[in-house]
Amino acid sequence: MLKYCLFLGLSFCVAAAAAPIERLRLELPETSDAGLRQSAGVFLRRMKARVPQLAEAEAVSAAPKAGELLVKILPYFPAEKSPGPEGYRLRIASVPAGGVVAEVTGADRLGTLFGLGALYRKTALDGSGFSVDACDETSAPRYELRSVNQGWPVNMDSGMRTGTGARKWEKQEGIDYQEELILQGMNGYTHGWGGGMPVVLDRYRGEKKQVSTFVMDFCDEYGLNYVLSHSINGIGRDNMKPEWRALLFRYRSWQHACPSIPEAREAMIWGHEIAARHTPRIDYVMLLPGDVAGCDCGKCRPWALTYYQLAVETAQAIHKYHPKAKVFFSNQEFRTEANRLLFDRFYRDKSPEFAGYAYGPGSSENSFYGYVKPNPAFDRYPGVYPGSAFLKSRLNYLAPGQQVLAFMDIGHWKRSQTGVAELDPAWSETYERRSFNACPVRLGRVWREVLPYIEHGIGYSESIFDDFSKFFTLRLLWSPEFSDRQITREYAAFYCGENVAELLTDAIFLHERNVEQAMLPNGENILKCHRMVEEAYRKMAAPYRRNNWRFDLFRQRAAFDAWMWTRMDAQKRVYDRVLTQLSGKVPSAGQVKRMIAELEEAGRIPALKPYREIMQRTDDALDAAAGLRSIALKRLDSRPDQVGAGWLIARLKEIAAAPDEAAARKLCDAVVNYDRVGELEYYDNCGTPGEMPHFDPKSGEVYYGSGRMVRDSRPSQRSYNFSSEALDGLRFVYPAVDPKAAYKVEFTYPNPDGVTFALNSPNEFEVYANGRLLGRCVPNNMHFVNPTSKEPGRERRLLSPASEKPEDFTRFSLDIPAEVTASGGEVAIEFRKVPGRAVSTCISEIWLKKR
Repeated sequence: MLKYCLFLGLSFCVAAAAAPIERLRLELPETSDAGLRQSAGVFLRRMKARVPQLAEAEAVSAAPKAGELLVKILPYFPAEKSPGPEGYRLRIASVPAGGVVAEVTGADRLGTLFGLGALYRKTALDGSGFSVDACDETSAPRYELRSVNQGWPVNMDSGMRTGTGARKWEKQEGIDYQEELILQGMNGYTHGWGGGMPVVLDRYRGEKKQVSTFVMDFCDEYGLNYVLSHSINGIGRDNMKPEWRALLFRYRSWQHACPSIPEAREAMIWGHEIAARHTPRIDYVMLLPGDVAGCDCGKCRPWALTYYQLAVETAQAIHKYHPKAKVFFSNQEFRTEANRLLFDRFYRDKSPEFAGYAYGPGSSENSFYGYVKPNPAFDRYPGVYPGSAFLKSRLNYLAPGQQVLAFMDIGHWKRSQTGVAELDPAWSETYERRSFNACPVRLGRVWREVLPYIEHGIGYSESIFDDFSKFFTLRLLWSPEFSDRQITREYAAFYCGENVAELLTDAIFLHERNVEQAMLPNGENILKCHRMVEEAYRKMAAPYRRNNWRFDLFRQRAAFDAWMWTRMDAQKRVYDRVLTQLSGKVPSAGQVKRMIAELEEAGRIPALKPYREIMQRTDDALDAAAGLRSIALKRLDSRPDQVGAGWLIARLKEIAAAPDEAAARKLCDAVVNYDRVGELEYYDNCGTPGEMPHFDPKSGEVYYGSGRMVRDSRPSQRSYNFSSEALDGLRFVYPAVDPKAAYKVEFTYPNPDGVTFALNSPNEFEVYANGRLLGRCVPNNMHFVNPTSKEPGRERRLLSPASEKPEDFTRFSLDIPAEVTASGGEVAIEFRKVPGRAVSTCISEIWLKKR
């Protein structure tokens, strides 16, 4: 057995040896099991990756010499002295010979690993080695399950990777990254089956090798909990028969089967049973009913009850082979009535198959995703924060002893619980949802909303762009006492160095505040954030610069933000000057030519070059180090500007081509007065914060950068308000009108695309003024989804009248009857979906003006 005499008489408040540590020696107890050896291997591999010059010292029992760290892994705590499951004690001190000794004692296998992780985080790079301060700490996690990861074993999804041209990760890179997360406190791998299954049913002959279990085997090897997340009726293309296809988002899914078809239901249950039979461990299961899951056919309605019974049968199949697996049901995308059906049934049954409830992104009646109509009953006493209103009522729904698992979206920065409710389109159009974004305040607030109600926490992610959010989540789930700043600073110090930790922490918090504001008026802080990050880069010690893709993500984003603002500022100055000139005399052909040249030049001024160089250099460095490239940078030159310079250039060309001065004057006036209105007239730039004062926010959501990116369009044409399938339609309320004037309402439909379940056609709608029908609108480019087609290529057909050149933006104008405005009072304009002919309503601009 090991001796403990090395620590006798030592003071743990003294600093460790001043000389850089360049050698590492690991010592395990004679009775060490495979788990301890695995933990030691994880720590050793990550330390060698952190300090490439690190030498592995000879395994001798002598005290460490100068420049050497001896890590003594001790036997597990006796049960009566354990700090708690997965807890540890870490003691670090220098010894007379000049070396450093670190003792790690775990409550169990993972406890030892997390103790080594604590030691790992305390290392600071120093020249060719590292240093570590003395300590004596005991700690244990506060939450049972802590998981953050994306698909296996990739840095980002294949669509983003191929879209950016980033290199593909080697398998070992994926394993290395998972080991990094494990050392930060992750104790479970969340394996999303999506809409598929790890087995092809028709080819299955009872052998394990026919079932894909590499993720499950990885969890078994590392001692992690295996967490299965699966859409309840997903069976995948390989297992699908055409007649089984579920009706999902108005089309027949090739991934999801209809559970009301007996043969299809049998296949779903059998697939789960086969996977369970051949899986070495299943610890947690989330059976998700939506996004993407479900079936809207008549036989499956109400889906809430169909889902519930199917979830019971699926849990029973899994429990045949893993009786201790904790299975959680959910209510993702359920509306108020569906929730009542689900929870009434659940509470009445108190099924032993369920451990409790999974609260996921887009679920419950208070959804940050906006696809669910809120239940006003939960808004009266909303609890700690409004977002926790539904969870506050958990005791009304769950049986005693049942638990809540928070399945939180930590990656989609603009449409998730941590997203900004009203985001400037300049941000949302520029950056895809899978982009770097550090938001410690919002992330901390949303996690803390649910922490009092949960036992398990999972951070949902689709890439390593959100590595900061992963680290933040794991540290907070370990100990909710950690402050937002404390966790952020720990991240900055560990990955970038103590000497720049404060500076980078300040920069991250400033970046978060910047994104929450309009871009153009906030140039001073955007440029300040960039300068702070560049200062950190200059001060950062050389060892931290090596392959530091985490810092490069922030550096690229800060430079990108500065580039965007600088271009917008230059373009806006010229844009405003041109509008002033157009309001005077009709410009000559030469003057128009100069205006166009000035607008074009504003988008490529010399001040932009240094930012662009940083953006490109870091993009190349990111690809080399981590297989990452920015999709925003890739698409930047093909997308429209954020001021409307391209739109104004197109209008100037029309003015120059006008047949006579009268026609040119009319075009000039149309440009200058595009969004100007007179007395008791109104204009709303929908989807743009601060510019849509008459929009009723309870009727819909706000644009988040998905739609037609036409190069010569106005930003106001592209940004929009929309209502989801769960809501009735958009509403705009105007306080007063002129009772003596005749009015009309004009509006722009942006023909959005790219968001299947909320915005894609068909979107035929009717327009009402104070409840009076004004007319029915069929947008240009509107398609109908054929729910009976068995051929993927024939599922969408043009529904609106065909034209040689479809419009990018459809403009409508409807007269308002005089009796509606005769009183001079309030006028409410509503856009209501036509039943069976619409999924969503969507408006980008609206004018209420006199005829």
